[in-house]
Amino acid sequence: MIQYMTRVISILMLFLFMSCNSTISKISGTYVAQNFVTNIDSLILKKNGTYRRVIYNNKKKILFENTSKWIYNDSKIIFSDFLINLDDLKYSNENVKYDNILITNYSSVENIFFSTKIVIDNDLNYYYEKIED
Repeated sequence: MIQYMTRVISILMLFLFMSCNSTISKISGTYVAQNFVTNIDSLILKKNGTYRRVIYNNKKKILFENTSKWIYNDSKIIFSDFLINLDDLKYSNENVKYDNILITNYSSVENIFFSTKIVIDNDLNYYYEKIED
């Protein structure tokens, strides 16, 4: 009986581990912020738990870029060293030190049919949409 329970627990643990890796694989990829007018905000989530973010103005000049860590937990994504951008960046990181205002950000992840969205601001309808695995 103990051997049977050990096997069942081992199989359940393996299933849990596989489903967690599957979720990370589904979430990782390239995202672009939607409904922005002033900025182009791109986000690349890597499977190793790091992300790279680049924000451009409409003339494709880089305003901000950084690399840090992300964690997925219970349909929430947590970003370390995250700059809040509500489509209002105007100056490059050379002129303004955005590094002083980076935060830990919690955002919800929505999977609707075959689309993955990371919500930035529901009221403004700002979100990142996955464009590439």
